[in-house]
Parts: sequence; C-alpha cells; structure tokens
Amino acid sequence: GHQDGKSHTGAAVSLGRGATHVTSVKQRIVTKASTEAELVGASDMIGQGIWTMRLLESIGKPARGLILEQDNLSTVAMIKNGKPTSTRSRHIHIRYFFIHDRMQRGEVIVAHRPSEELVADLLTKPLPRARFHELRDVLLGGQWDPPLRERSVLEVLDPLRILDERESEQSTASVTIRD
Repeated sequence: GHQDGKSHTGAAVSLGRGATHVTSVKQRIVTKASTEAELVGASDMIGQGIWTMRLLESIGKPARGLILEQDNLSTVAMIKNGKPTSTRSRHIHIRYFFIHDRMQRGEVIVAHRPSEELVADLLTKPLPRARFHELRDVLLGGQWDPPLRERSVLEVLDPLRILDERESEQSTASVTIRD
C-alpha cells in the first residue's frame, strides 16, 4: 500500500499473447483489509474486461465469457454471495458488488486461482530482476498461462480471462489486483 493507507491495483488485459491494456493505479479510497482492497480493485478494473468482450462481439468474434480469477478466497466468497461475508466486512459499500451482478447475468465467472499461477506482479511492487523480466516478457507478447503454471513463482495477482470459442487455445483478458 501507499503511505496514505490506500492500496494499489494493477491490471492487464490480454487476448492470448501479450497485453492489450495495462494499468497500475493507486486506489481512490482507503480500505480496511486486503480482502476489501481486492474487491475494490476488481470492481474498478472489471470494466476493461467487459469492454474487451464487447469489442470482440462487435467484430464478430464473440467470447464465451469472462473469468475473474482471484487468489483471495474471502474476496471470491464475497463476490459470489453479493454481500459482505462477516461482521468485519459489513461496512463495504454495495457498489463494489458490481461483479456479483454481472455474474448473475452470466457475463462473468468467478473462480479461485492460487497466487503463484497469476501474472501481473510487476504492476504493483518492485520485484527481483529475473522475475521482473519474466513477467515483462509475458506482458509484451509471451505465452500467458502454461509457463507460469509449471513452476512455483512469487505471489502474483488476480487476472480475468476471456475464453474465445473460436480458438483452440484460451484467449485471456487479465485484470490483476493487489493491495
């Protein structure tokens, strides 16, 4: 996080190889916990994934759906429930449950994915040189999924993936969140 208590969100959208959209921004509000920070980040960034899906539809290449992969199990539960999951999170504003609404409409699938299998760490914090170069190369055109799934890596973030039914290989749209 930042000195003022605000968290940091990193986001990357990819359609198979490399990123088509990347952002790294300080969140606009102070959150009380990492679960809340990840919910705020996901809510703020999912719009880019939805926009990418709509762009694909407009050019005649519709996607089957958008998958929000999140490494924080509490955030996954909160999104799926559409409300805070405990008294400690009851203060969270309903606007951050936008993803739940999209999930109910069938536009977004929410799933847990371990931190070491996620991509955009370099958007939120300093990394060792080798790890930075590895993730930079993926964002600039490297293969998104298989190489990272085959080894244990430092904590990485929470991407959204777009699955394109016309490709034999998965296309991905990643929105990654980190506090």
